[in-house]
Amino acid sequence: MIPPFSFTRIPHIIFGIGKLNELYNLIPKIQEITKECIQKERNSLPHDKDRFTEEKSYLDEFFNFIQKKWTLDIIHLLNIFGEIHYNKIKKSLKGISSRILTDRLKLLEEKGFVTRIVHDTRPVRISYQLTEYGEGFILLLVPIVSFYNFYRK
Repeated sequence: MIPPFSFTRIPHIIFGIGKLNELYNLIPKIQEITKECIQKERNSLPHDKDRFTEEKSYLDEFFNFIQKKWTLDIIHLLNIFGEIHYNKIKKSLKGISSRILTDRLKLLEEKGFVTRIVHDTRPVRISYQLTEYGEGFILLLVPIVSFYNFYRK
């Protein structure tokens, strides 16, 4: 069984301590570049009520999806193990019901984070793995988590 999803563990698992320090050192540069990009957008694009409403709806949709219970746990688990059988996911996530696990995996598949793999065996074996998009999400999550860890101290 893996430990439950933890914001403080993700960067350590992916990078290790040495690389994590390098990532922490990059945070101010990432912030500076991001600030420049935001300023350019502010100066070049019209901001009106319709655009604000549209952008907010995208943010709401994303955060509603990602904050659903077990979603980050499943993504974290798939990141650690790569391709993993449904039953191993269920055993690793203590307390998750079969219905919720199935619902979350379907949602992750619909959103493009996860690929469902049907193995041609008897009995049929189903496993899951992160897509390139899902792996990209992990890579985006790491700086966010590192930012949180850096400034919470």
